[in-house]
Amino acid sequence: MMLWSLIGLCLAETSSPIVAAVQTEMQRGMAELQLDNQPRPYWMEANIRDTSYAMTHTSNGVLLSQKENDFRRVRLDVRVGSLEFDNSNLDTWSRGVEMAWLPIEDNPLALRRAVWLAMDDAYKDAVNTFAKKESAWENREYPKRNEMLPLKTIHTMDSLAKPTINSEWSYNTSMQLGSVLAQYSELDANEVLVYETAFVEDVVNTEGVHTSEIHRQIIIHAESIAKATDGSRLRNTRSWVVPNKESLPSIDEMSLELQQMAEWTLALRDAPIEDNYLGPVILENTASTELFRQLLHPQLSGTPPASEAPNTDGSLPRNIPTARLGRRLLPFGWSVTDDALGHPNVNGSYQYDAQGVQPQKMSLVEDGVVQTLLMSRIPRGDYTESSGHARAIGSSRYHALPSVVTVSPKRHASNAKIKRKAFKIAKQTGSDYVLVVKHIEPFALTEDFEVAFSGDEQLSGMTTPREVLRLYPDGTEVPVRGARFVGVNRNVLKDIVLAGAQQDFLGMMDDYDGRYMTGATSGRPVAWSVPSVLVSEMELNGQGGGDDYILPAPTLE
Repeated sequence: MMLWSLIGLCLAETSSPIVAAVQTEMQRGMAELQLDNQPRPYWMEANIRDTSYAMTHTSNGVLLSQKENDFRRVRLDVRVGSLEFDNSNLDTWSRGVEMAWLPIEDNPLALRRAVWLAMDDAYKDAVNTFAKKESAWENREYPKRNEMLPLKTIHTMDSLAKPTINSEWSYNTSMQLGSVLAQYSELDANEVLVYETAFVEDVVNTEGVHTSEIHRQIIIHAESIAKATDGSRLRNTRSWVVPNKESLPSIDEMSLELQQMAEWTLALRDAPIEDNYLGPVILENTASTELFRQLLHPQLSGTPPASEAPNTDGSLPRNIPTARLGRRLLPFGWSVTDDALGHPNVNGSYQYDAQGVQPQKMSLVEDGVVQTLLMSRIPRGDYTESSGHARAIGSSRYHALPSVVTVSPKRHASNAKIKRKAFKIAKQTGSDYVLVVKHIEPFALTEDFEVAFSGDEQLSGMTTPREVLRLYPDGTEVPVRGARFVGVNRNVLKDIVLAGAQQDFLGMMDDYDGRYMTGATSGRPVAWSVPSVLVSEMELNGQGGGDDYILPAPTLE
């Protein structure tokens, strides 16, 4: 295996000084890395990013910060032992993976030195993890499977040239959008962040793989913050996450949406609190997208949990994956597909994943039931190959993540029919109105963090809804505040009664299980296209109150 790996590595050629440095040090490391009486590397992989970015941050139309920079980084993965038993897939911080910053200048010796130092650390971590894993499985039978799924195709190509970024566009856009929010002097705070990045991602491993792909992304994030008359904090957000400038709405369209966001925030200052609601809920716009993304995401990734060390009594913890084949997630007739290659101009599309595998189109859910799962090269059950969905944040373990997802109902209903059905269900519950949720805070941007202990009340299960209104049969709409979901889980999706129009793909940032606060510019790009929906029953409650202002906001005389 080692000889074949070295031959594959030597045959790969590239015009990139970074890739050349990585390949040279990999070849040297495979031949020479070894500690006394410790296993040697049998496989290595590098994920290399050569990045340019420009970022402008404004508040009240005034510049807060502006950055324009280049950086290079490599993620090195070293495995020791053998394909049948190595240091991977153990729940520990030291997995044989090391992140390292590389010099910006194309100095071969400097690049090789940075790679060598990172490889040395990764190898030592790998040896340490291998020893822990051996101890954990001592006197136990290890599963008879390989630690890594095989490659069906080995892709080899030359490196692509990195595009350039100019900060002028991000500056002008942030200032223009920031000036829109600056008009609302009654807001406590507002901000606009404009981030543009372009990078070349190269994947190299000792099997001979070398893929190279250019990624571009634009992220625009805006917030408005105010305080209600009872002192409670009010916050709303808007985000646009797209692969290029051509995919953005016009400045006028984004400005109008920011005006609506600010006006909604200010209107909530005297709005009623949605104290305790149990009944039908209509989810529209980004709210519907977040419902599916937050609840479906963990059910579609086939990456099993990492193995844990034995319990104090010597028994091994149960290792039960969240995603299960045959599980009903949606009503009859619904389907879910993931197609990264089929939508090249949509956020989340890519040609090769983080392990150099081309993504397959996946029919994940058919007739409401899970039929297959997204896979990386981490093994699971009877899966024989990766589906090309391996992605990771930093040095975290690779997970199979959704990319470009379409959730399709059996049929679409008109808005009028959805409302009629909602009022009929509400009447059965004794309510004279229906809640409509238009905007739910994305996981990446949430400020709330929940932890439950035995005896605590139920967790919300979803992030905070920021735009909620009561809809009455006569068409009256009353915005409400303070609402939080209660006890939402995947079973709510089976309570969908009707689906409205199919919405365009909505770009967003995600992570390996969709539940970490990664921030506006972190994570991995994804896109979801879903319909608006009517759910027969959801529970929301809320509360107000807080500390009112002691001093009024400063003003210029």
